Amino acid sequence: MAAIDVDETARRRKRRGNEALLGQTANESSLTTVNDEPLGFSCECGRVGCSETVWMVGSHFQQVARSESVYLVAPGHCADDEHVIASTGGYLLVGPETHAPSPNNLHPTAA
Repeated sequence: MAAIDVDETARRRKRRGNEALLGQTANESSLTTVNDEPLGFSCECGRVGCSETVWMVGSHFQQVARSESVYLVAPGHCADDEHVIASTGGYLLVGPETHAPSPNNLHPTAA
């Protein structure tokens, strides 16, 4: 597999877009819907040109977004220097191993 070059500016831009999507969805529907239904978030791998959609329950993304060092990425989009914190069939949670929160706090089993 080819190495993935991470553009941190692109990664942060995608995180802000995902947070805005969550906020917009919360404004347009009930909070219960946002918390319980999968939403299509942008892959936060930071690879220039990546347009993958990653499905995750809104309340779980809120937990991921609390950490500035954990990112939601599509399977196969983990950079060589990142650690997979949690994995499901639909997404990976990645970050530096030294800053990884407990996977139990990120609810990786719901996608």
